[in-house]
Amino acid sequence: MPQPNHRAGGRPGDRAAPSARIARGIYKHKKNQAPSILLSQRNIAQTLTDSVKVNMITRTAEEATQARIDALGPEFGPLFRHIETDLYSLRILWRVYVAFYGTSKERVELLNASSGTTAFLLENTLFDSAILSLCRMTDPPSGQRGQSTNTTIKRFPHYLEDHSNLESLERLIDDAHNKTSFARSWRNKKIAHSDYDVRQNKAELDTASRRDVLNAIDSIATVIRWVGHECLDCDIITHPIQNFLNDEVQFLEHIFLGQQKDRDLEERSRALLEKAEYEAAKEISKLPNWVTYRPPEKMDE
Repeated sequence: MPQPNHRAGGRPGDRAAPSARIARGIYKHKKNQAPSILLSQRNIAQTLTDSVKVNMITRTAEEATQARIDALGPEFGPLFRHIETDLYSLRILWRVYVAFYGTSKERVELLNASSGTTAFLLENTLFDSAILSLCRMTDPPSGQRGQSTNTTIKRFPHYLEDHSNLESLERLIDDAHNKTSFARSWRNKKIAHSDYDVRQNKAELDTASRRDVLNAIDSIATVIRWVGHECLDCDIITHPIQNFLNDEVQFLEHIFLGQQKDRDLEERSRALLEKAEYEAAKEISKLPNWVTYRPPEKMDE
């Protein structure tokens, strides 16, 4: 069912995305092969550092990377692995973004009720991070003047020049490039740089909807899956396993319950004040210093 568009700070053309899918990260192998590498990301902070099990096979991140090197070579293997993990990180980030800002007006109101400023900054930070990730994975093979090498899907064809189906890969990469073009507009004119005409409302950024972002992510995933089919003889599922499962929902639950508790404490404190029990009213809402601490205000001299 489509969701209404309610956001902490609207973006041109933005609209609600479909419900986020449950994340996964395993390989489905063809031809009755034994289960291969588990590609997972336990969470953003500990990307691919934990061991996990699939069908009684345990692979660490290092072992998974080595398997990529064994299958694709010492140059293409690490590059492909980096793109895989970047894609999984983006899938998780975008799932959180949609959960917070693309599901219902009630969730946005919940976040704004806790802190409108923080909710606004978090939304922009998550969105901008997703935009930059799309750009990085579809950047040119090398930086300006060729002085640096980029981690991008556009380097894939270089390692597969003799592949009989190379043209199909190049078409998929072109499609990903086209579907991420809006992201480069945002990066070049707003996020990484500040286009003056845009700031002066004399020029506009490309429309960037949640559907546009999801389509762009999926187009990169299609390139990854092509390599799985054509070079690894497997189906790569690009949604990683996550140990937090419904972590973003738990985050919202804690805020919701915290607001309920806050209202309850206010009522209890008001009742105590009416009885002139001032110390008890003060104590009932007392919080530890590590929660309430703020650094001293600074003033320009």
